[in-house]
Amino acid sequence: MLDEAGAPRRAVPDPTGTVASVELVAEIHEPRPAVWVLGATEAGRALVRLVRALPAEATLVAPGGAVDVPGGTEVRADQPPRLLLAAPPGPGDAVVLCDARAGWALESLRVALASDAVYVGAIADQAQARLLHRHLADAGVPASHLPRLCCPAGRPLDAAEPGEVALGALDEAVAARRGEHDRLAARAR
Repeated sequence: MLDEAGAPRRAVPDPTGTVASVELVAEIHEPRPAVWVLGATEAGRALVRLVRALPAEATLVAPGGAVDVPGGTEVRADQPPRLLLAAPPGPGDAVVLCDARAGWALESLRVALASDAVYVGAIADQAQARLLHRHLADAGVPASHLPRLCCPAGRPLDAAEPGEVALGALDEAVAARRGEHDRLAARAR
């Protein structure tokens, strides 16, 4: 039942038979969006540093681990595909592959593209991007999933430094989380 102000209330009888009214309060805590950074490359570490300026969690996933990342960054020394399967990215999360030449890169992208992640990007040059798309298609990734991959990740900044590359990828991830799909589609043309 609701009281005069519209607040939810519940009538609760006590042992003496008196009925008391209890106000019900619920707070919803949405998890912070996460940015899964796959690979401890210079661009990957730069991306982790940039994410810390946002209301988001950064998780660096690197098979060998990493120690030169900002405090408070979650570092997972695991195979990225295995971790993405064990703890799939959610609908507000982004996955950025930062080591396109790693042996686990294709499988990581395949798993990420099948997840609910709002953004899946791969930092790569144009030649690597074409190879990744072709290998994913050859590996049986559904044709409907392939357009979700932003590769090469980031706006075409003609970036030369790892931090610039990371900034471009993070810009796309934020645009995807905000629902700016038109902007991402225009970039793909």
